[in-house]
Amino acid sequence: MSLRLKLLFWITLVLSFGTLVLATLIYKISEEELNDMLDETMQQVAYVVAGQQEMLGTETKKPHFEQHELGEDGDFLIQVWTEKGELIFTTHKDISIPLIDDTGFGYTDYDHERWRYYIKKTKSSTIQIIGPVDERDEDVEENVWTFLRPVLMQLPLVLILSYFVLWRGFKPLRSVNEAIAQKDSANLSPIGMEKVPKEIRSVVGSLNQLLQRLDEALKVQRQFTADAAHELRTPLAAIQIHIDNLERSENEAERKESLEKLKAAVKRSTHMVQNLLALAREQPEAGEMLAQKVDMSRLVESMAEEYFPFAKEKNIRLTVLPEDRDVFIKGEEQSLRILIGNLLHNAITYTPENGKVDIGVVLDKQFVVLSVTDDGTGIAEPDRARIFDRFYRVLGTKTTGSGLGLSIVKAIADKHGAKITVRGNNGEKGTRFTLSFPVCND
Repeated sequence: MSLRLKLLFWITLVLSFGTLVLATLIYKISEEELNDMLDETMQQVAYVVAGQQEMLGTETKKPHFEQHELGEDGDFLIQVWTEKGELIFTTHKDISIPLIDDTGFGYTDYDHERWRYYIKKTKSSTIQIIGPVDERDEDVEENVWTFLRPVLMQLPLVLILSYFVLWRGFKPLRSVNEAIAQKDSANLSPIGMEKVPKEIRSVVGSLNQLLQRLDEALKVQRQFTADAAHELRTPLAAIQIHIDNLERSENEAERKESLEKLKAAVKRSTHMVQNLLALAREQPEAGEMLAQKVDMSRLVESMAEEYFPFAKEKNIRLTVLPEDRDVFIKGEEQSLRILIGNLLHNAITYTPENGKVDIGVVLDKQFVVLSVTDDGTGIAEPDRARIFDRFYRVLGTKTTGSGLGLSIVKAIADKHGAKITVRGNNGEKGTRFTLSFPVCND
């Protein structure tokens, strides 16, 4: 059921209930007022007749009887009785209701009917005004329904007007719905808030924020796809060249050389694809991080053991500077392994033979500080602002790479709320990467 129909249903229910209550009140009040008015009329007639009898007297007058029937609108029986109980005047001779020994208003039963009466006594006579209750009730109901008819007739009119008012009132919602329906991947601009009702401004505002995040995610995705396609084109072209050279080799030496170059190109392409996949997983739009308590001291020692063989190939001294106590952060252990691995891989790659690489972690107040230091060629100050860009590589180095390692480090650090700083190695040659993670006190 639509919201408009739900509102119309409840409006119908409320209006029907209100109309019923109002009609009941009108009926009760009108009935009481009309009965009071009829009683007052009976009383006034009695006073008029009593006044006439006092003026004319009763001894000189003969009995007088009217001939019309009871039952006309507002009609009732008027009787005048002497002190001796003789009927000397009646408006309806066919109705012989005896004199009632009472004064004022009351009810009596006669001829299987209920009657309402008013009796006034004077010095020389008794005036009895009486009328059938059924006729009185019919008169009251007819007059009450005269009042109620407009009240009841307005209900369907109000419901019809309510339907059109609701239809018009929901026009802004239809406009918002049409604006949303026009959105696609090529048009994710925010929905205008100028004509949006106050009641749904928060919903439209949240939707605009979602559209903005989606637009940013799609831009990142398109940029990533374009960058990946551009960067993979070169290694794939190199592989094709080496395959062609291998096919054209004329002797075993040429074939062996082409095969070695082909293996190296495939290795570089595989490494680049792995880095691209890792970078895609670490993007903020890839999903929320599965946070857990991670012991950074243990993780650093574990990753250093994995990279000892690579350092040994270049006769590089890889030293772990562990904290003398356990230090924990909230994070995703697998992502942190990739981060530390990329930092160690970069340090070992850009450190010449017989150099040294240090990795350590310390607890500094409210932060866990991870540092990776090498004594390689270092990074010039102008290049430090760009080394975390995708596919960016410092010119002048003699090493090959995808230019994605530090981009992955930056993405993982951002997900963990860590701050990265890059400096020279205490004024000496080399580079020092420092990452400050919020400490986990749980």
